[in-house]
Amino acid sequence: MVVRPLEDPAPGVLVFLHGGGYVVGSAANLDPVLAPLVRRTGVPVVSVSYRLAPENPYPAALEDGLAAMEVIDGGRLRALGVGPGPTVLCGTSAGGGLALSVALHRRDAGNPALDALALYSPMLDDRTSLGSPDECVLPWNHTANRLAWGALLGGAAGGDQVESYAAPARAATYAGLPPTYLDVGTADLFHAENLRLARRMRADGVDLRFVEWPGGYHGFSATAPGSTLAGRCNVTRLDFLNRILRPR
Repeated sequence: MVVRPLEDPAPGVLVFLHGGGYVVGSAANLDPVLAPLVRRTGVPVVSVSYRLAPENPYPAALEDGLAAMEVIDGGRLRALGVGPGPTVLCGTSAGGGLALSVALHRRDAGNPALDALALYSPMLDDRTSLGSPDECVLPWNHTANRLAWGALLGGAAGGDQVESYAAPARAATYAGLPPTYLDVGTADLFHAENLRLARRMRADGVDLRFVEWPGGYHGFSATAPGSTLAGRCNVTRLDFLNRILRPR
């Protein structure tokens, strides 16, 4: 799904991968989020639907994300206003983990470099699903996380044979990735794995902007958009995007 500005678009494109634990969601679910992004950045947004587990386990979603990027690289969306310019790959929750996996795969395959990554409380590590199901972390808890990773990876989830493209927290190195924005709430189940990612990215030389939102739960920016915290979060995310898409 392509969402375009009402006026002539600025050069560049924002590619967005939706959340939903790899088991629910679609490009259309992001429609309320995408329109403000298009208006405030001036560039088209390509929202990607990928195949969902358990009917389509790993690597189906990765293949779909890579295919979408190939379409953009090949200029096949020019007729829809997606022209050359900075390319930012963005994702939220499972889509954030998928965006990182796509970026790692493209780096390793020698594909054209992305201009930036934007990862919003990404779902990165299947080993988090081994945590206690009694811990109440809403709206995404250990029980939901275990079910989601199990749907994506089957019985391999949490074991030693999971590929780094399936769970990008397992990557050997993040060196060579583009400038990256990463944020997460401190009350989010994914806070610890996101913090580990931030530390490893910095150690590997990635140009990283990492933001922790005090008291933020998973998806707070979308479910409580009128809150002060969500307002600050959305402004900070937009500032990063515009620095890449509208360089001075």
